[in-house]
Amino acid sequence: MQNEIAQQIEAVKNNAAQLEFIENPTEQVILEAINNRSWAIRFVKNQTEQMKWLALQDDAHTLWFIENPTDEMKWAAINKNSCAIKYIENPTEEMKWAAINKTSGAIRCIENPTEEMKWAAIKKDGWTIRMIENPTQDMQLEAIKQNCFVIGHIEKPTDEMKWAAINQSGYAIYLIENPTQAMEQAAAVNMPCAIDLIENRVQQK
Repeated sequence: MQNEIAQQIEAVKNNAAQLEFIENPTEQVILEAINNRSWAIRFVKNQTEQMKWLALQDDAHTLWFIENPTDEMKWAAINKNSCAIKYIENPTEEMKWAAINKTSGAIRCIENPTEEMKWAAIKKDGWTIRMIENPTQDMQLEAIKQNCFVIGHIEKPTDEMKWAAINQSGYAIYLIENPTQAMEQAAAVNMPCAIDLIENRVQQK
């Protein structure tokens, strides 16, 4: 028996996925597998608190495989990786806000975020606009004000958006399709090096 357990331990040390094929593994074997690769907890039917915490402490995404996680575990996962919120069934508003405040990109991991949450994410990082479904023009404009280069990811930007980008950096002109002559001139004044970008684009046409 001891020899068999030793063989199983060696097996999961070399490849944690082997745990799936071990019938009635001992707790020692399971912990060894999880310690090797935290996602091995997905193969465990009767998960103990120790097993759950061992997995979570290594990788917050293992929350997906944890049976009936406690609120403490959910919070630990969010604090470790804000996008782990997507594995939480019916997360509280407090959890959602904590995730966004930690990392604006967590907005993509939250189902049906409120308008207020979207705004908070954009103001934290303009690039977040790429992760928001059907953003309003006001949101797009705010994102550009946060980072002018975001305009390259906005479909059909308005003239107001184009000007906001150019006024922030002349380099933004390269990301604007069909800029007016006035925009090109403003970009060149704002950033003399932008002249090269304008000339290069003209040559590429």
